[in-house]
Amino acid sequence: MSIDDIAFERALGPLLEVVGRSTRVGQEDLLTALEQVVGAATAVLRVRSVGVILLDEEDRMRVAAATDEVAAAVEEAQARQGVGPGIDAMRRGTTVAVPDLWAAEEYRTLQAELDATATRAVLSSPIRVEGSVVGNFNALDAEPHEWTPAQVRANAAYADVIGVALRISAHAAGAGQDVDRLTGQADLSGGPTEIGAAG
Repeated sequence: MSIDDIAFERALGPLLEVVGRSTRVGQEDLLTALEQVVGAATAVLRVRSVGVILLDEEDRMRVAAATDEVAAAVEEAQARQGVGPGIDAMRRGTTVAVPDLWAAEEYRTLQAELDATATRAVLSSPIRVEGSVVGNFNALDAEPHEWTPAQVRANAAYADVIGVALRISAHAAGAGQDVDRLTGQADLSGGPTEIGAAG
């Protein structure tokens, strides 16, 4: 699987536009851009689903975005259990590539909550703001497979751009406002935001 560089740049456009603004980045603008980027990521990464978990103002993991019910279920299970590739990416501060979730012993408790026919391969990258990990960006596939170097780089790039957009939005929202307050204001305590249907 290869990554289409032009499609990748186009998909990141909404967040890059937000990042390009130095002032007046509103919470609504950020969330809209996040939804657009997450929605386009499935085609760029050539995966079934994509999800994003962010820490809220009390350091609880919340599902911020999911392209479909499959991604929402994986993200919610990881957040609830504190187990999974996304959690490991946050703890280690590096991308975690899992070719087959069902072949990974360390994720047995997570497997009990998920549909083995819906999610097999998982690619998780940490989202950082000013050096602190504040969430993760997860790509999910229904078939087991090795992740290509291009997919790993693109997944990490998505996470990095989301982190930059969060930082800029936090600074634009007011001096001294930290990312915990920003992600808390994003109303992550409700359910996941589902972004269209994955194709």
